[in-house]
Amino acid sequence: MNFSLYFCKGQERFRVTDLVRTKPYLVAKVTWLQDRPSGEENLDELANEVEVLMKEVVRLSNRLNGKLDKESQDLRKNQFPTPFSFFIGSTFEGAPMEQQVLLELEDTAAIKPKTMSF
Repeated sequence: MNFSLYFCKGQERFRVTDLVRTKPYLVAKVTWLQDRPSGEENLDELANEVEVLMKEVVRLSNRLNGKLDKESQDLRKNQFPTPFSFFIGSTFEGAPMEQQVLLELEDTAAIKPKTMSF
């Protein structure tokens, strides 16, 4: 049995407007999505807040899975807020509905962390 496994990394966001065909692979018409400029002045502050919360998620996830607590690395890696928001959306592997909602946002400032207690 021969098969190929491919991993794709999205480079630009789009919305499928029409399926052209489904076999032997999907072909679709798309419209390219443009991110709206945010009216939010402090996107960096928001991105830093999201990073702190994601580090806590990683810490709790490690604890639940019996892994040792260790210092979380720099999740943001000097990314601007918009690409960082796409990274955050890509980490929600077990929650496809939440992941899709995050990836469909056109304004990075729309990601408003809710107050949580850990």
